[in-house]
Amino acid sequence: MAHCQSWIAACLLVGRDDAQEVSCQAAIWANNHDTAIRRLAEHLEKQGYRILWVDECQPAEHYPTEHARPLLSVSAGTPVVLSLELEEVNSSRAAEFLTIRTTSATLPLDAQLGKWPRKSVPDALTEDLFGQPAPSQLEHTHYGQAGDVAALKTYAILDAAKASGLADLIETSQLPNRSLFKGEAAKEYRDAAPYLVELDITKDFTRLLFTHLPDQPDDLSSLHLWHRKVGLFVRSRASFDTVWSHCRKFTKLQNTSGKWYYFRFWEPGNATILEHHKTDSASPFVAVWHDPIVHSVIILREDENVFIRPVLDRHRKKGPVRLRSVDLEAAGDMRRAGFIKKVTRALEKDHPSLLRFADKTRIADLYQQGRSQNYSVELASYNFIRANLLAQSKGVSFPDLERQVDPYLELSPLVRSKQIWNHLKDNLRSQTT
Repeated sequence: MAHCQSWIAACLLVGRDDAQEVSCQAAIWANNHDTAIRRLAEHLEKQGYRILWVDECQPAEHYPTEHARPLLSVSAGTPVVLSLELEEVNSSRAAEFLTIRTTSATLPLDAQLGKWPRKSVPDALTEDLFGQPAPSQLEHTHYGQAGDVAALKTYAILDAAKASGLADLIETSQLPNRSLFKGEAAKEYRDAAPYLVELDITKDFTRLLFTHLPDQPDDLSSLHLWHRKVGLFVRSRASFDTVWSHCRKFTKLQNTSGKWYYFRFWEPGNATILEHHKTDSASPFVAVWHDPIVHSVIILREDENVFIRPVLDRHRKKGPVRLRSVDLEAAGDMRRAGFIKKVTRALEKDHPSLLRFADKTRIADLYQQGRSQNYSVELASYNFIRANLLAQSKGVSFPDLERQVDPYLELSPLVRSKQIWNHLKDNLRSQTT
């Protein structure tokens, strides 16, 4: 018969009224796993709690010392000791499941003419992206004892839709890569799918990701990709297949009614959502990165660098990850903000005079108005916004233009918006000749 010893368990509890959830750690005096769980359940029931789930119930000698919070002075006379650090979910001091650090934006690599050897990564990012910090105690626990923990690898999750020819560049990169879509979806959406790529600091493709050449065409992806913001970076000690399997299960999620949605967790704009939801254990934006295989996530934005680490001694609720209405709203807000920024940049470049008639609020209002009239495709939305601004500048009614161009609304919103824009330009041109 096995001898009794101290077991440590992390668990989520709920009171008898199901109104209060509490996470805690416990020490249990037992001779095996099942006995430990049974004694814990009996002890908690007497205090008015029942167990929702138990995670990492194991002998204390196998548990990371700094995370073995409960008193270990358990014995036959005192078989269960609960941590004094009970944390009420939704308490005023909410637990953070991710730590987020930001720094000022990094300048990309240039053409590096006359320099040899050429850099593949800006100096300011080299350590975060390719450094080899010593494994943490949690990593030793997850991967095995000292000597069994693999070196940190650097993975990129890249959106092929963000840059012309990116899928081809990934395919010929001579780096381990795979679409996060499978089967027919991987073939059909080859040029718009997310890809997992294991980076090598010595490869040319890695340099492309961190290079921007302002004197070259924006869409010349074979020369530079930095400005396209094609994805984010994940550091992990896990194998390519393990990281791929983890990421793939988040590409499509169900909402609470069972409807499926594509979940674009690799969008750099999600950094803003993560900052606001890092204490939300049920958030899918948090769930994808709060996992033992994730060492860190690096998101490089135009205005800042964002470094994310999971807080793995904070235990999330187990169970299927669902997209709630708050998550869908957050994703919609992020897409809207990103598109409005994109439209503003395009107007600054192509039609700077129109910005006299629009600030960010006006552009946002036109964006919403266009979507309500089915101008939802990006190009249709852009045409709708710039045509409205041009019509406003000339004192022309946009609804009148719509009726002139497409009196019976037979055209698609994309074709109609393009024809309205061309009609406006032609009329202005004829007025000036």
